[in-house]
This record gives sequence, C-alpha cells and structure tokens, in this order.
Amino acid sequence: MLSAEHQRRLDEIERQLRLSDPRFVSRMRRTRRRRRLVLAVAGILLWALGPALAIAGLGVAAVVLAVTMAPLGALSLVSSWKIPK
Repeated sequence: MLSAEHQRRLDEIERQLRLSDPRFVSRMRRTRRRRRLVLAVAGILLWALGPALAIAGLGVAAVVLAVTMAPLGALSLVSSWKIPK
C-alpha cells in the first residue's frame, strides 16, 4: 500500500503524463482492454471445450483443462479489479 505522499506523487505523475502524452495513455488503455478481451474469449473457449473432452472419454484431458482454467479465472478477476484512489 502506498503512503498518502507517494499516492499523491503518483497521481501527479499520471496527471502530467495524460497532459504531455495523451496518445501513450490511450494506447495503454487499449492494451488493457485487449488483454481482458483475450482472457474472456480464452475462458469461454476452454469452458466449452471441457464438456466435449469429458464426453469424448478424455477424462484426464478434462481434468487438466479444469486445472488450467483456475489460474485463467483468477487472472481475469485480478485484471478487472479497480484500485480505489
């Protein structure tokens, strides 16, 4: 956790960056949105693949898929968190 002084300084740096290089700030926002979209699409595809593997008799593959889905879900949750100011 940042101290009040460090948080104030970070806010000032962010404010100056938005003023001095708005294209950079815009590009960073697009990158963050793209990352969340990729995680969401990957999660949906993997979620749909699990039952298909189980039905096909590939139980081990379905278990491996379930184990890999847990970190993906955690990453998508963490990437969507908003840090309060």
